[in-house]
Amino acid sequence: MCNRPCSLGCVGGICDKQSATCANGCVQNWAGSQCDECDSNHYGSSCSLECNHDCENSTCNGTTGLCTLGCKRGFYGYKCDRQCTCCPSGCDRLTGRCNGDCLVGKQLPIPNTENRSSLYVVITVLCISLLLNIFTIIWIFRNKACKRHDVNQGKKKDTDTISTPGIYDTAEENAGYQELGPLSGPSHYDHLQGPATIK
Repeated sequence: MCNRPCSLGCVGGICDKQSATCANGCVQNWAGSQCDECDSNHYGSSCSLECNHDCENSTCNGTTGLCTLGCKRGFYGYKCDRQCTCCPSGCDRLTGRCNGDCLVGKQLPIPNTENRSSLYVVITVLCISLLLNIFTIIWIFRNKACKRHDVNQGKKKDTDTISTPGIYDTAEENAGYQELGPLSGPSHYDHLQGPATIK
C-alpha cells in the first residue's frame, strides 16, 4: 500500500499510509481529506488560480473555474466576467438580458454580435440575388420583344416585295388597258416645234 505518493496538497507531503489522508492538513488553496482538490475559491491544476470575485461567494469549479453558485447581481457569463448594463433587477446569468425592466432611456444589451453580423451577410446576399433575378427577367423579356419585332419586320419586308407590283408587272397583267387614246389637248412636243409652216 506504500506505492502511492501523498497528494501535493498535503502539508510537508505527509499522509496516512492506509487512507492517504493528510496528517498535517492541506497546503493553502487545497481541500479534501486527501488534499487532492482545490478549495471552493480556487481552480486549476495547482489550485493557484482564484475564482472570479463576481461569482456568488467567489465559488467556482476547481477544474474549469466556472461559477457553481451563479453570479453576483449585475454580472453574467459562465465565469461571471461580463457586466449587465442598466438592469436594476439583475440579468440572466447566461445571456445578460435584463430580468424585468430596463432603466428609463436604456435598452436591453445585445451580447451576441456574431449572430447580428451573420444576419447582415444573409440579408446582403439575398438583396444581391434579388437584383440579379430582376435584371435577368428584364433581359429575357427584352430579348423576346426584340426577336418578335425582328420577325415582324422580316414578314413585312416579305409581304412588301410580294404584294407591291412594279410598273412592268402591272403592264403585263393589264395589257388591254395599255392603249393610248387620242390626245385631248396640245402636247409639249407641239409647243417645242413652234407654229406649223405650210409648204
